[in-house]
Amino acid sequence: MNQFHEVVVTGMGAITPRGDWTLNASAPKASTSTETDAKAVSDDGGAIANFVLGDYLDSQKTYLDRCSALALAGCALALRDADLLSLEARRMSTHAATQDGIGDGSLSASDDSDETASDDSDETAGGDSDETAGGDFGITLGTHLGCLETMKGFWDKVASGGVRSASPLLFSHSYFNSPISLCAIEFGLKGFHGTFCNGNQSGYDAVRAAFDAIRLGHARAMLCGGVEALTPARALFEPGENNAQLGEASVFLVLEESKRAARRGVRGRPFDDVLLRAARAREESVATLVGDCGGASGALWIARQIKGD
Repeated sequence: MNQFHEVVVTGMGAITPRGDWTLNASAPKASTSTETDAKAVSDDGGAIANFVLGDYLDSQKTYLDRCSALALAGCALALRDADLLSLEARRMSTHAATQDGIGDGSLSASDDSDETASDDSDETAGGDSDETAGGDFGITLGTHLGCLETMKGFWDKVASGGVRSASPLLFSHSYFNSPISLCAIEFGLKGFHGTFCNGNQSGYDAVRAAFDAIRLGHARAMLCGGVEALTPARALFEPGENNAQLGEASVFLVLEESKRAARRGVRGRPFDDVLLRAARAREESVATLVGDCGGASGALWIARQIKGD
């Protein structure tokens, strides 16, 4: 019979149209916006206004789909909130991350390099930190549509110019698992790993899987959550759930086995089945607050339940 391990949540990084949410009030935030900052709400309604990846992550990037960029930012914010990511220690250059290629699905011939996302690579853009290196720290991510804008950009090139115009770079960034691959590489996460696509419950399923992995002993720590980007392609593809306005968000939690957290001097907050069940009651209030955030919605329910507001 399995011995269940106690799980605690030690960090949160939620990037939403209403600003950034974290678990620890004293933790540094990468963004200057707050939940009550009216400027954080875009004229587009559920879109995150003025999102810049360089506000959260210093390592430089070339092309990124907006969904992947949001995922990287949310993961960085959660890890920093859990005191697992030092911005200064991970600084790769004095320049902010480039934003030129994020999210529009377009790529000129001069931009089409061989930089790709791969689940099989052990290289990290920022290098493994002591706390995230090794096979006991994993990642699960939920998304409903993933990198849909890049997928559309890839097929638009094929439709207009034939198969010889297909971009290998856009193709590698168009998968549902491109965001999780980039995050695993960036932060050196080599443990339990999974992408979940189940509509608005995707992020919830990813957090649930991470919780089960720790309590059953398959992992000691997990970065888990959901992400969905609001792009022209998504707006064409789906209406909001229950006629809610479309929104976007990146919501990640750091879950740890309680003894592991204690060894590094962190107590954390209890995380259990009761909390997960109660989080489902947050669905309507979250949609009212930030719109239909697709695969990130389920993770938002949990984040609001943890915050208790």
